[in-house]
Amino acid sequence: MNAETFLAALDGMLRRVARCRSLALLPTFAGLLAAAAILAEIWAPATTAAVLLLLGFLVTLTLYVVRLHRARERATRSAVAATASAEEGRRRVAELEEAQRAGAILAAIVTSSNDAIISKTLDGVITSWNPGAEHLFGYTASEVIGLPVISLFPPELRGDEAVILERIRRGETVGHFDTMRRHKDGHDIDVSVTVSPIRDATGRVVGASKIARDISDRKRAVDELQRYRRSLEAQVVERTREIAAANSRLEAALKEANEANQAKSRFLANMSHEIRTPMNAILGFVGLVLERDIPADIRRQLRMAHKAATSLLALMNDILDLSRLQSGSLLLEPVVFDLRNLLRACLDQVRDKALERGLTLELHFGPDLPPARIGDPARVRQIVQNLLSNAIKFTEAGRVILSAGAVDGACMVELVVADTGIGMAADQAERIFDRFFQVDGGRTRRFSGSGLGVSICKELAELMGGTVRVESQLGQGSTFRVQLWLPAAADSLQSLAGEEEYRELADSAAPLPGPACHPLSVLLVDDVPENRELANIHLTGRGHAVTTAVDGAAAVDLVRRQRFDLVLMDVQMPRMNGKEATRRIRDLEGGGGSRLPIIGLSADEGPAERNACLAAGMTAYVTKPINFDTLAKLMLRLVPDKAGSPPMAMAAPEPLSTAVTVPAPVRQELAALRTALESDDPDIIEPVLDRLGAAGLDQLAVRCFRRLVGEFEFAQARAVAATLDQTLATRWTEAAAADQGCPGHA
Repeated sequence: MNAETFLAALDGMLRRVARCRSLALLPTFAGLLAAAAILAEIWAPATTAAVLLLLGFLVTLTLYVVRLHRARERATRSAVAATASAEEGRRRVAELEEAQRAGAILAAIVTSSNDAIISKTLDGVITSWNPGAEHLFGYTASEVIGLPVISLFPPELRGDEAVILERIRRGETVGHFDTMRRHKDGHDIDVSVTVSPIRDATGRVVGASKIARDISDRKRAVDELQRYRRSLEAQVVERTREIAAANSRLEAALKEANEANQAKSRFLANMSHEIRTPMNAILGFVGLVLERDIPADIRRQLRMAHKAATSLLALMNDILDLSRLQSGSLLLEPVVFDLRNLLRACLDQVRDKALERGLTLELHFGPDLPPARIGDPARVRQIVQNLLSNAIKFTEAGRVILSAGAVDGACMVELVVADTGIGMAADQAERIFDRFFQVDGGRTRRFSGSGLGVSICKELAELMGGTVRVESQLGQGSTFRVQLWLPAAADSLQSLAGEEEYRELADSAAPLPGPACHPLSVLLVDDVPENRELANIHLTGRGHAVTTAVDGAAAVDLVRRQRFDLVLMDVQMPRMNGKEATRRIRDLEGGGGSRLPIIGLSADEGPAERNACLAAGMTAYVTKPINFDTLAKLMLRLVPDKAGSPPMAMAAPEPLSTAVTVPAPVRQELAALRTALESDDPDIIEPVLDRLGAAGLDQLAVRCFRRLVGEFEFAQARAVAATLDQTLATRWTEAAAADQGCPGHA
């Protein structure tokens, strides 16, 4: 072997050794390679035997090292595998212990559960049975394990098991359904059941678990509740039927009461008509006789008759007011009025009675009492006059004091009527406001009276948001305190001052004293002969030509055939009443031209009847008994003369205060008002007054015009409008000059 061959063989051997994959032998391989290199260098001088000996030693050493290393690797791998096997064993032991603990817990839960927990095969054979199941069904586990579960079913429900098992095989849970199962002793049990599939480790369904809960108590409670509900529903139905019957009876009673109330109202209205109609004749004819020259004793007797008739009329008015208050049909008509003037008028009304008894009348106003108030002056007057009349009636000597003052600001007013009369005891004072109450029988006979007046005062005061109370001592007189809700009108002091100015203007434009009324052609319509005769005497005595009719139909026929200046129309008449007759007369007139003035005559003084008459087309409304002086003034206002102009010359009016200012557009509306006033028709005039107020005319002037139109003082209204127009024209010119031709306000 030469050196090259030896080295090549050595190199191949080393490379085979190097293919060992253990990194731990790399230093050995490196050493052998280094030795081979050294041998290559010393090859020449060495002998062949020595070299071969050395080479064999090295190869043997290398192979031993490789074998030793491989054995160590195998030992290491075996140790690692043994360690892993030990860890896996410990893990499996831990899992087994955990499973055992979980199983023990589940077993404890199943054992301690009050619910029946049962397992079964997919064929429905029972495989487990907890104590809850023993308690619920009465069977021990040994008695039922291995039996089909349908042995617990009532016969009529055994077909349900096949459906349940089919759903379990599909992996579905059959949850919470109520059913019945049979107890060992044979009675049925109401249960709520849930059936769930049991799966093995691979997820395959291998059985079913069933939980059954006794719901007998709940079922009994539900059944009891259902019975109660059905019973309650029956009771409700019965009660509803009873309530419906009661409501029906109440409705019938209410209807009957309403009909009775309406019948009472109709009766009172008819009685009012039936009493006022003859009373109109009595008072009228007695008044006519008293105007003649008759003996003193006859005059005294007629005055007594007149006084008695007047008292009867007042009593009837009280009864009607009481009826309206009871039915709630008495309505207030609030307007702006002067409270001080109203109280002065009330005192003047009773002054003659006070003088007859030798009494002193006093009137006091509080310093904080604005005179302009908003309220129903007619009802305020009724309260005050009633209390004043009572005070005078029950006072034999001394005085009667009327005082007024503001309470709690500007809205509440207190009116006080105090007397020095006979007074009353405390128990009598408590009942004085009861209807029909008399202080005592003896006093009633001595002083007369119905016992209604004070009661009506109280109800009227309450209707106006106020109160009435009395302070009295027997023998020491009485004090009645009335508080009424009467708000002060806005800018009351300035308004009153302005109203006085406009009132003076209206008064200055009034006709000068002259004949009460020029002769008119009057149609008098009334079905009562006495009323026709009485009115005929008064009218012909004033120079009027009177034509009479006995009902509305005759009146319509006369108007169709004859011209009249004015119609006096009774409202309640047979065949055709006054309202229907008025409507037909208006139909005859059509829509154009002037309208024939029609004054309604009625015994009903209620606002509803008055409004109905005005709505039917009547121009004005007068209640019976008729005051013929008042009627004459009304006739003069409605028919100033046949030419349509004021009958007498006008006095020169005083100029308006410079405080009255009017915007420029008012002059156009004022011209429209003067045109509207020529119609003598409030329906035409009122819209123009609305426009005047909106255009900026002083509200005091608007109220002045409304008052004149409301009182049918058309002639005076025309005079005021002319004067106002002239004054505004003068101011317009002055303002234009001051503004160099650019007027702003007159």
